[in-house]
Amino acid sequence: MTRSHNQTADLNCPSCGQPFSAEVWLIVDRQERPDLVGLILDGELNVARCPHCGAEGGINHPLLFHDGQRQQVLVAMPLTVQGPEAARELVGELLTRLLEAMTEAERQPYLGEIEMVPELDGLRSLLIEQALAEDANVEDQLVALAVQDLLNVGNEPEFQRVIAEHRALLLNDRAQEALDQIFKSARRAQDRDLQRRAQEAKAVLSQLRTNVINRRMTLNALLDNLAPLSDEEIAVLPQLKQMLEAIDPQEVYTARISLSPEQREVIDQLINRLAEHAGQERQIEALTFLRNLALLPQQ
Repeated sequence: MTRSHNQTADLNCPSCGQPFSAEVWLIVDRQERPDLVGLILDGELNVARCPHCGAEGGINHPLLFHDGQRQQVLVAMPLTVQGPEAARELVGELLTRLLEAMTEAERQPYLGEIEMVPELDGLRSLLIEQALAEDANVEDQLVALAVQDLLNVGNEPEFQRVIAEHRALLLNDRAQEALDQIFKSARRAQDRDLQRRAQEAKAVLSQLRTNVINRRMTLNALLDNLAPLSDEEIAVLPQLKQMLEAIDPQEVYTARISLSPEQREVIDQLINRLAEHAGQERQIEALTFLRNLALLPQQ
């Protein structure tokens, strides 16, 4: 019995409305199917093409990713899944299927330590970060791909999504250097549109990088003012810090999805307390960010 597992899904094309069937992968074992890992990195896994009109799109389904060498289990969870109970049920079904394909000796304790990421884009981003840590020689290529993704977007929400997805690649000096090279090449080729897009992307990344650093320093100082924290508050600090460093709203929703209703209430109270301190210390930018953060779950 293979660990990697797929099934046929019955779909309706959102473009033409016609029904069709497509293959969808539910479990990918890294050592068993390195070819599928390549498809994840290329953004091509679980992408369906309508045979009637040719429209393409991603299949929105949870995917369990197992890496035995790293002793790591990741689940790419669609943001459409409502609440931690529904998420845990889906994860349980996938994990049970994986365990059934393993021998007794292979069923190690780490298999119960599951990390959830937002959709396949979040999984792709995490795998790219792992590749960077293991092989510095591929970083330039990955930065180039991330920069190319950035230059190809057509609107601000998509721009923010790409930056959030490739945060580790784009918010550093190498991305700035890559954009400089693209600008110079575009100038030699007299491609004014590409010159403009490269300049705009560089300016936005530079400003965002500065904003993220300043926000982190300000919010960490405000968080220190809340000490001492209760055990319940300490338990949600990882998710709170993830939300405080968010670039895209999707990152906030991802942090909240793993929390129980009680923990969400605790984290909301912490955000409100941080906002109060920001107002008292006249930290206007931090106050605005925290107020927007408090409103997101209600939208």
